[in-house]
Amino acid sequence: MAAPTPDEIAKQFTAYYQPIVDLNTGAVAGFEALARVVQADGSIATAGAVIEEIEGQSDALKALIRTILGSIQRDMVPLFERHQHFYVSVNIPPVILGSGEVLAIVEDLKLTPYLSRIASFNFCWTFSAGACAAIGNARRDR
Repeated sequence: MAAPTPDEIAKQFTAYYQPIVDLNTGAVAGFEALARVVQADGSIATAGAVIEEIEGQSDALKALIRTILGSIQRDMVPLFERHQHFYVSVNIPPVILGSGEVLAIVEDLKLTPYLSRIASFNFCWTFSAGACAAIGNARRDR
């Protein structure tokens, strides 16, 4: 099976949200955004196999990140407004995170006011120090 094109990714992928529970209180503290594939019949499948296929394709990865962040903009921003403590965690590959292009996607989707609520931007220890520095430098230079 051929890897999907960026246009196919935009049409086939969406985010599903797994609650993150505060173990001290039992309350939902936030969510992890999980990439899911919407099949032709409307069923939902995990995205692992497709993500493995596109790992080396920068344009396809950027399309996937844009799609997932677009889902966050659509689904989570209204929750952020009602629940000030909620956040969402999203996994962004270091090659994309460090490219400086994520900030342009975030700005295009008008997510900049919510960066502190999107955990990939807060938990840079997951990625290389260079990738985190690149994001900071890109933001500073704008």
